Amino acid sequence: MERDSVYKHIIFDFGGVLIRLKGTGSNIPDDLVKIFRIRKGDAPVLWNENRYKPIRGLETPKEFLRRIGRRLGKEIDADNAYKAWNEYHKIDKDRISWELLKYVRHLKTSIRCICLLTP
Repeated sequence: MERDSVYKHIIFDFGGVLIRLKGTGSNIPDDLVKIFRIRKGDAPVLWNENRYKPIRGLETPKEFLRRIGRRLGKEIDADNAYKAWNEYHKIDKDRISWELLKYVRHLKTSIRCICLLTP
């Protein structure tokens, strides 16, 4: 017996299929270094100790940045910090696999659910 909710297509994007990330050099600890001007060695520890809420959607990115700023004793303008954070993650259009996106759009016309999983 086939159920309607069975996934027919799942696309795994390991940072190089749908969007080619090589050379962007941006991850959250690196971003914390740039935003808060902390030592590079301290940033992974700071992220690991504070990632629970943003990863689970329990706080917005701005709330996360404000909380980290308070923890570090560095009050920041969360709106400007968030804008800067977004700038770090802009991706040139030539890094996107437009052919794969076209294929995903085609799949959307024939199935109900598509899951794009990326680390």
